[in-house]
Parts: sequence; structure tokens; C-alpha cells
Amino acid sequence: MIDMLKNIKLSTTEEKRQEIDILLEKVEPDVSDASMTLGLDWSSNSNELSSEAAVSAEVGPNNGTDTVDEDFIERQDPQAVGYIGKGSEADWLRCLQEDINRPSGISYQPDGVYGSPGDSTEAASQRMEARKKRKFQESKSTEQPSTSKFFLDVGSAEVNYTVDPFEIPPLAVAQNLLDVYMETVQDSFPILSRQCFTSQFRQYFTSISRGSPLVISRRWLAILNLVFAIGTRYLHLTRVGWLEDDQGHQIFQSRAQILGFSGPDLVSLPDLLQIQITVLLAFYFFSVGHINRAWAIVGTAIRFAHGLGLHVRNEHPGTSNTKRETLVRMWWALYSLEVSMSSIIGRPICVVESHCSTPLPLPLPIEQCSDAALMSLFDEQHQRVSAYEATRQTISTPPEAPNAGSFLKHMALISIIMQRASSELYSASVVTHSWEHTQKSISSLCEQLDNWIACLPPGLSFVQPDNDPAFERKRLLLEMHYIRTKILVTRPCLCRLDSRIRTQSHDSDRFNKDMARACVETAKSMADILPEAVDATYLYRTGPWWSAVHNIMQALAVLLLEMSYGTVNFAENDDEAILQPVKKLVRWLRGLMANNQIAERAYAIGFGVLQRLAGTLDVDIADLEWEDAVRGEGTPVSGRGEQLVVDGQGAKHAFSFAERGQGQEFGEQGVRSNGFLDEKAGHAADFGIGGAEAHGQAMFEPGFGGLFAGGYDEGNPATAEEGIFGMNAFMADFPVRQDRL
Repeated sequence: MIDMLKNIKLSTTEEKRQEIDILLEKVEPDVSDASMTLGLDWSSNSNELSSEAAVSAEVGPNNGTDTVDEDFIERQDPQAVGYIGKGSEADWLRCLQEDINRPSGISYQPDGVYGSPGDSTEAASQRMEARKKRKFQESKSTEQPSTSKFFLDVGSAEVNYTVDPFEIPPLAVAQNLLDVYMETVQDSFPILSRQCFTSQFRQYFTSISRGSPLVISRRWLAILNLVFAIGTRYLHLTRVGWLEDDQGHQIFQSRAQILGFSGPDLVSLPDLLQIQITVLLAFYFFSVGHINRAWAIVGTAIRFAHGLGLHVRNEHPGTSNTKRETLVRMWWALYSLEVSMSSIIGRPICVVESHCSTPLPLPLPIEQCSDAALMSLFDEQHQRVSAYEATRQTISTPPEAPNAGSFLKHMALISIIMQRASSELYSASVVTHSWEHTQKSISSLCEQLDNWIACLPPGLSFVQPDNDPAFERKRLLLEMHYIRTKILVTRPCLCRLDSRIRTQSHDSDRFNKDMARACVETAKSMADILPEAVDATYLYRTGPWWSAVHNIMQALAVLLLEMSYGTVNFAENDDEAILQPVKKLVRWLRGLMANNQIAERAYAIGFGVLQRLAGTLDVDIADLEWEDAVRGEGTPVSGRGEQLVVDGQGAKHAFSFAERGQGQEFGEQGVRSNGFLDEKAGHAADFGIGGAEAHGQAMFEPGFGGLFAGGYDEGNPATAEEGIFGMNAFMADFPVRQDRL
């Protein structure tokens, strides 16, 4: 019948063809008809065609990784933040919300025919036909996609051009903000050289205290303001009470954009300072919940880094080992940050693994990264192993000491695994592979994760008992990164695969169930590592304060999916095995939302989904609903904060964004730096000394001495500016104007 209709369609009018198309969509073919439609002979070889080797990987939850079901171009929804990929917890929640809204018995991915793997035209056609059939079985969801997205990109990020970009806070405030940044961000993402930047900071503020401030680069000032913005954001989250303006970080961000993102900066040849400015702005937006903006900006920073060749090994004979190691750490900081953002939003990254040869960071604290200490390490075998190969094997090396270098090394390694998981399990090409191929990818990635854990040095290993408080924060950061990666790897198995691949092998079925259990258990471990008593300040101080909400939401999404699907059978009471960690994570989101808008939105979405599931599954969440009602009546959220007094006069007026300093001396309102917004003199002036010598001041000592060089055909492009390695780039990048002195 279907063949006859198709033949008629070929020789009839356009109007009749449309009627036939409508009729074909309404027909519910039997198994024989379906196999004819797809060009598959199910009756003659059903076991082979229905096995895990003969069905496309879209049989898992990643249905439609190669398609888009929203109009992002014409859409006028003010809540829209753009494309969200299948690896994002926001997409998982969207699928669950759609599933909840469907009539009973109709799943988000109904059982039915799935196309064959392969990248041929015929295989692609089969998958499209199978997808149309499944779409017909689905009811139309009324769920708005934006209701599952808790990102804050819908908020304003406009630059406030009324601020004075050269105003700076008093030394006590500035020092606190710098310390916060260095203590909570620097080790995870060493974008700056700690020693060099802090030395620059001290010398600059010393010159101000003497009444004759140095004329400095506007781009160094942009970096300084971004450090202040990030530090202010952290203090706002931890409820330190000395900030008068909760939105003070936006003032610093505006100053930084005015100083560091003028038109020529974005189209000129990249240099180290521009990379630092760009990635710090990306991190700032990440920390305030603007993940869409952060992802776009960090991609620009990666492009800048590619332009300087940071992604390949630097073998220039004139480059010191210290400089080389600093650039290695900068590259891996960029890479890890982009991978983290991409996993949250479900989008691809700019880095192509096969194009990179930068070695892993050396397992040394930054204080020991001298040329003498690094000389032998650069020649050791493990440094000649590709960073990407290192994740696939257990490298036999002496035990590493826990320090900033070994921490960054293992963060880089698990970021590589996370990126592989995103690429191999959630990219558009996944549908061309068989489910068996996906299972092999999952198995390989799990093995890499096991090797990664086995190689963690004592002190950083979160699977070995270690009460050393010096590394508590680093252990928690590594563990949360591991949890996020393990969930990403095993999530494809958390669905009703047994009903979609009916004739799969016993080994395949067992593997699917084992990985589904591993996914749920890993999500539960996120709840396990959090204290029973909700303490937002504790989590911000010891964990990844910039992404804590995302980590909790990913685990919560998995547990809510399991509540709905019931894929895993636990030995204990199933309801309590899932419900208790769900409640704990929901309570933590509530505890984080007091002064965190992204947590507030995440809580509303997560708790809302739980309420709807509870009504369907008949689970008891009366305690959560009572707590939510009490919160709505104005009861404050419990949490620890601390008062930080920054000067002898107390915190009351220590930091005012509204008032302007009038002189060059320190005062309660801060100081104003002499800097210049116009008359960019050209590239060479970017690293000129400017007006420092004209005032008789001693020039800053270069952080590492000399110009940076590397092995490039046209010379190292980083020589255009010393950037993090010296003070030439720190000094004025504009000619000194007498009317501004």
C-alpha cells in the first residue's frame, strides 16, 4: 500500500502529493510496512539488524544530535540563550520536562525503529525516515525550551560608559581583591604569572602612595580591573559584609571593557596581554552565570592563543625553561576553562586534539619553576609523551608531590577526557556510529578515568583517606571535575535501551545497565561529598565557586531522570535510594540562592521538576515543600559569612563605587591613575616605557628578564609584547601627553 501511494505521488499534481504526504504520516504501519519504508529487511534477519551493532547510536538518549528542533535565528523569546547541546544538563532537564508533559505511555523517545549506522546517503536516509516515524508517535510538547535553562545570559551585560575607567580602590581593598583572586582562581586557571603580577601590583601602588604614580598600560589596568571584578564577585557570594554595592563587580567589568576592548584590540594581531584580558573577561561572565557570553569570549581567547602558537611545543633555543613552562600553564588554563564551559552548554570547543603538541604542566610549585630546577625535567620521558596520549596509559613515574603544578597537570588530563566524551558521545557524528561503537567509546573513556584516578598523587587523591587541610580545596576541585566527567561518559546508557534494542546480546544489556548504575551512583556521590548542613560559604571557599551550581544541577538532572525512568534497581528501597540525595541537592541549591541569581533560577527549575515528578510517582516531598513555604515567608537562608575589616576606620565606608578620588594619595575613596584612552601610537608603543623615566622613577624590573622568544619561522609572535614576563608591556602603551600629567 505504501509503495503504491509513493508511486502515485510521483505522477500526480502538487496538491495531490501534499495530500498523500499527510496520509502517509497518519498511517501506522505494521512491522512489515515499517521495514519496507526504511529499506530494511527486518523479517529475514531481525536478530542481526536489531542488535547493538546494527542500530544507530541515536537509540540512546542523544536522539537528534545532528539536527536542531528550534529556530534560533527568528526566535524572539527573551529567555533564549541559543543552541544547547545534548551533553548539557539543561537539555536533559528539557527532555525530562517534555516527557512529564506527554500523555501516559508516550515517551520522549518512543520504542520503535531506529536507522542503521554509517555515513552513506542510504544510511542517512534510513535514519531520517526512522526519525519521522518516531516523531509521529510523539505528542507535541507545549514545554518552552527556555524553561529548563537556568543561565543568566538574558540579563544585561552592557558596559557602563559613565564610569571613570582609571579610578582604582584604596590599597587595602585592592589587596584583598587580589588575594581572593590568587587564592581561589589562580591555581585552577593560571592565566597570570603570580609572582610577576603581584610584583607589578605592589610597585604600582607603592608609586601611588609616594604621590607620583607611574603611567601604565591601559591593558594592564584592564587586567587589574578584571581581577578586581572576579574577586568582588567571590566576596559577594561568600557574603563578606564590607562591600557596600553588591553589583560592584559590574563597575570593575565596565572599566575593564573600556580599557581593554577598544576596536583595534579585537582586530589587531594577538598578544599575551590581549589573551589575558579576553580569558579573564570570559571567566568573569562564567562566574556571574552568563555561560553563553563566557563560552563565546573564551573561544576568542583560544583563537588568540592559536595565533601565538601556544598550542604547540615551543623549542626556541633562546626561550628559558621558566618562560616555556609559564606559557604551557597558560595554555592548559585556557583549554580547561573552555572544556568546562562547553560541557555545561553542550557545544563544541575550538581546540582540535590532533593539532596540539603542548606538553603537560610540570608537577612543580610555581615557586620552584626556575631554569635550574626545570632543566632536567624538560628532558624526562614523561614530558616527551603527548598530553593526549597520557590519558590512555598509566605512565610509570615516581610519585608526584601534591602542589600547584601536579594539580594543574591532572586538571588538564581530566579536561582532555571530558572533551573526548563530548566529542565521541554527543557530537553530530554520533548518529553515524552503531550503539556498539558508542559502548566501546564509553568503556575506553571509563578506563581513562580509572587510570587518571590511579595516577593522582597522595594529597590530591580523593579516593585515598587524607586529612591534610592544605590540599582540601584541590581535592574537592578534582573530585567535582571527575564527577562531572564520569556523568558525561555514562549518561548515554541512562535510558530505556532494553526496550529499544530488543535483540541485543546479553553482554550489551549488562553493559548498559552497569553504566546506567555507574551514572546514578556518580550523581549520588555529588550529594555525598556535600555536608549535611547546607553552608554556602563552605562550598564557595573549598569548591569551584564559579561552577558549583552547574555541578549540582548536572547531578540533580541525572537523579531526576532516574526517578522518572527507573532504569537502575537498587538493593535498598528504590525510592529512598534516589529521593534522599535529590532532596539534599535541592536543599543545597536553595542554600546557594540567597545572593546567587543562577542558583535561584536553578532551584526553581530543579524543585519544579521534582514537584511534578512527585505528583506522578507518589513520592513524599512534603518536607521540601514546607521548607520552601517557610523560605517564601522571608525566613533567611542559613549560612556562614564573615566580616572583613579592611582599614582602621571599619568596613562602613571602605569601598564606595559612587565616589571619586580627587588626588593621587591614598584615601577612603581611592585614587585615580593617570592613563590615556586615545591616540594609540601603534604596536611598538604597546610595550614602550612611556612616561616613567620622565618623572625620574625607577623602571620596574622585568619579571623574567629580556624579551620572550620561541621557535617560529617568522620569529615568536609573543615578542610583540612581554606581557606576563616583564614590565615593558605594563608601562604606558600611549605617548605621554603633557596635559594629562
